Amino acid sequence: MACPVCDLSSATVEQGPTHDSVSVDCVHCGKFGLTGSLFASLPTHLQQRDAAPKLSHVVRKAHES
Repeated sequence: MACPVCDLSSATVEQGPTHDSVSVDCVHCGKFGLTGSLFASLPTHLQQRDAAPKLSHVVRKAHES
């Protein structure tokens, strides 16, 4: 499955530790988790101009910290 943030097809997307969560491991964005609600609504939010690259950057920086 593709990364829900940057759409990279080689990302690993799995059900998270809780039923309503998703764990993502992406070589571009890093490792991060999302609630099921955010995962479902993220495509709508990422339609805004430059939203995906900006979110990818923030997720990557948070992962590196």
